[in-house]
Amino acid sequence: MIKRVQVLLIIIILGVSGAANAALVSRLGGLAVYDTDLNITWLANANAWASGLTVGGFSGWRLPTTLQPDATRKCYRSR
Repeated sequence: MIKRVQVLLIIIILGVSGAANAALVSRLGGLAVYDTDLNITWLANANAWASGLTVGGFSGWRLPTTLQPDATRKCYRSR
């Protein structure tokens, strides 16, 4: 009985953990990238776009940066 359960769990895990088949497609003459798996499009060089943006007389925009989470550090700064 235990052996059957183990085999069943292995089959389920292998079935769920299939490889991603996403393709990244260039759009708008290389200005944008489309992800076929997530069905999203983003700017290829969003940082350059944001830095040249002027809204309501304000310029010098930038995109936020994030810390990459890992097992040893928290994702926030303590005060």
